[in-house]
Amino acid sequence: MFRNVSVTVVGLALIVVSMAALVSGDEGPEKLSSAPLVQHVMRSSGVEAAVAKLQQLLSDSSDAYTFEYGHLRFAANWLAMNGRRTESLAMLSQMAELFPESPAPWIELAHEHIQSADEMAAETCLDNALSRDPDDPLVAWHRQHLSELIALQSATNALPADPSIGIATGITDPYFGTLEPADRPEIFAPGYVNSLINEFSLAFSPDMREMYFSRSVSGIMATRWTKEGWTFPRRLVPVENTPLCDEPSVSPDGRWLFFNVHTASIGDRVVYRAPRNGERWGEPESLFVGMYATAASDGTVYYTETTGRPDFGVIAKREPTAAGYTEPEVLGGGVNSERLDAHPYIAPDESFIIFDSNRSGANVGYICFRGADGAWGEAIPFNELLSIPDNVGQFSLTPDGRYLFFSLNNDMYWVSAEPLMTLRPE
Repeated sequence: MFRNVSVTVVGLALIVVSMAALVSGDEGPEKLSSAPLVQHVMRSSGVEAAVAKLQQLLSDSSDAYTFEYGHLRFAANWLAMNGRRTESLAMLSQMAELFPESPAPWIELAHEHIQSADEMAAETCLDNALSRDPDDPLVAWHRQHLSELIALQSATNALPADPSIGIATGITDPYFGTLEPADRPEIFAPGYVNSLINEFSLAFSPDMREMYFSRSVSGIMATRWTKEGWTFPRRLVPVENTPLCDEPSVSPDGRWLFFNVHTASIGDRVVYRAPRNGERWGEPESLFVGMYATAASDGTVYYTETTGRPDFGVIAKREPTAAGYTEPEVLGGGVNSERLDAHPYIAPDESFIIFDSNRSGANVGYICFRGADGAWGEAIPFNELLSIPDNVGQFSLTPDGRYLFFSLNNDMYWVSAEPLMTLRPE
C-alpha cells in the first residue's frame, strides 16, 4: 500500500555529511569519490560553488569519479530552484546514465517534463521508470492520467502570475476526489497534491475551502475550492525574491498564514506570517528563527526551535504580546526528549499536541494531552494504533478533527484520526 521509492528525498544535510558508501554501477578501485571534494567546497565556499564543482566533475572526460545520488539530486533541485532549469535537466539526464538500474532519475525527469507540459518527453520518462519499477503506484497513476495532467498543467502555465487564480479541476468533494480512508492510511490526492517528487506538511484553512502544502523545489503550493471544484495547485510566493518557502499552516481563525523562509545560512529557517487580505495573503513579516509553526486559538505559536540545539529539534512556544511574541518557552512533560523532537501540531484549545520524534530510534508520531493543571502529560506513540509505519513525520489534523495527515516516502498520506482521542488518560 505504501509507496516504495528507491531513493528518498535528500535535503541540504547530504551536502555536508560525508557518505561512506559509493553508489555507481561501474565503480572500480581506481576511481575517486566526488563526495569528500564536494563536501570541502561546500564548507569553504558555499552551495553554489559545490554545485559548480559537481558540474565540472560530471563533465570530466577522464571518468575519474564516482558520484553519490543524493548530492546530484540536491544539485539538480538547487539549479531548478534558482531558475537554471536547462542545467537541472542536463544533470538529471546524466543521473539516468550514471544509475541505469534506478527508476529515480526517470521519475525526476518525468516530473520536470510534466511541469513544462511536455507530454511526449514525460511519457518516455514514465515508461522508463515503470520498466525499472513496475510496482510504483504513483508513477503508474501518472502514466494512466498523463494527458489530463498535461492539459491542466498547460492551462495553468498560461495563467497570469497571480496565484489567486487557478484552473478548476472539476473535483468538487471536500478531499480532492480521494476515497476517504477507513482504518489504514492511504495516499492523498495522487497527481494533484502528490506529484512525482517530495510533498510534505499539508494544511487546510478553517473552512476547508483552501489547501496548502509543501513541494520540494517549488515551495508552497495552494489550491482553492470553487463552484467549479478545486483548482489545480499553483505555487504561492508569499515572500518575493526568496528561494524557498515551505511548511505552511493557517491559524484557527483564518487570519494568518504561517510558513518558513529558508535563509542563506545552511539549516537556518525563519518563521514568517502573512495576514489575510480578502482572498489573498498580505505583506508577510519575519517573526523568529525556527520552523514548522502552528497556532492555537489565542495566538500562541508552537514551533520547532532550532537555536541552541545541535540536533535541530526542540519544541517550544511563544505567546503573543503587543510588541510581537515572548521569548521561547521549551515545553515540558513528555513533549521533549534528549533526541530529535519536531513538527508540533497544536490543538486550537491547546488540549493536546501531536509531533514526531526519533526518541525510540525511528521517527514516529506522539501525542501529549494537557492536564487540568496545564502540565503536559506523557508522550504516547500512536503509529501502531493507526497502522502507520515508522519514519514518518509532519503530522497535521483537518480543522474538523476527522483526519490525520503525515509525510511518508516523499508523499502525503491520510488516515482517520478518530482513534487518537481514545488515548486520552482517564
